[in-house]
Amino acid sequence: MTLRSMTCAVLFIGLCLPNESVAQAGLVKMGVKQILTSLTRDDETATQLTLLGGEDGVEALLVAAEESGGEALVRRVVHYGRVEGPSLLRFIRGDPNETVRALDSIPGEFLPGAIRAAEREPELMATLVVRHGRSALDAVRLHPGVGVVLVDALGIEGIELCRELSTDEAVRLSRHLSTIVALDAKTRNEFMALLLHRPARVIDFLRDNPEAVSDGDGLRDLEALVMSRAGSSRGSHESRLGWESLALAVAGVGLMLSGVRVLVGAKGGRGHDSA
Repeated sequence: MTLRSMTCAVLFIGLCLPNESVAQAGLVKMGVKQILTSLTRDDETATQLTLLGGEDGVEALLVAAEESGGEALVRRVVHYGRVEGPSLLRFIRGDPNETVRALDSIPGEFLPGAIRAAEREPELMATLVVRHGRSALDAVRLHPGVGVVLVDALGIEGIELCRELSTDEAVRLSRHLSTIVALDAKTRNEFMALLLHRPARVIDFLRDNPEAVSDGDGLRDLEALVMSRAGSSRGSHESRLGWESLALAVAGVGLMLSGVRVLVGAKGGRGHDSA
C-alpha cells in the first residue's frame, strides 16, 4: 500500500467514526426526550425519576444500553421507559441486557405482575435476575412482597419454593429464614427435602418449634412427625413405599436438591399438601 492510499484510508476512517458517534448520540438524545415527555406529572414519578438520576440518569442508562446491546436494546429500553416509567428503568439500569431479556421473555398475561415485582425492589431484583435469569422474576411475581425475600435468602431453593408454596405458606416460612440459612449444608439439604415434600407440615412444625431443626435431633423429630401424619391418611403399603423413598432422599448427602425432588417424586408419586 502506498503512502497516499494509507493516508486516504486513515482520513476515511476519521470521517466515518464521528458520523457513527453522532448517529448514536442522536438516538440516545431522542430516546431521552421520548421517555421524559411521556412521563406523568405526579409526585411518585418525580421521586422515581430523581432516584434514577433525573435526565442525566436516563441518558446514562441509554448510553449503557447502546454500548452493551446496540440500537435494538436502546429501543427496548425506551419502550419500557415510556410505557412503565422511571421505576422500571431503575430495575433495567442494573443490567440492561439481562433485565430486558428477562422482561421480553415473559408471556404477556404474566408481564404486569413481573413488572410490579421489578418495580417494588428494582435494584435487588436486577441483582437476582442477573444471578438467576427470568426464573427470579417468575418466582417473585407469584408472591408479592415475600417472594423476593425467599429468593434473595435461598437462591435457587427460594425460586423452587415460590413455585411450590402458597403465599400464606411463603409468608409463614419467611419468619424462619434466619434459622434456615444458618444450617450447615447437610442439615439444610435434608430440611429442604422435607420442606418441598410436605411444606404445610414442615411450616406448622417450625411455628411450634422454631429452633428445633438447627440440630440433628430436631430434624429427626420433624421427619418422624411428617411421616406419621402422612401415613395416617394413606394406605400402609403406599405410605411405606413413599417414606422409604423420602428416607433415601434425605440421607443422600451428595445429592443435589433437584435430584432429591426427582427421587421423592418418582417413588412417592404425591404432590405437596396445601396450607
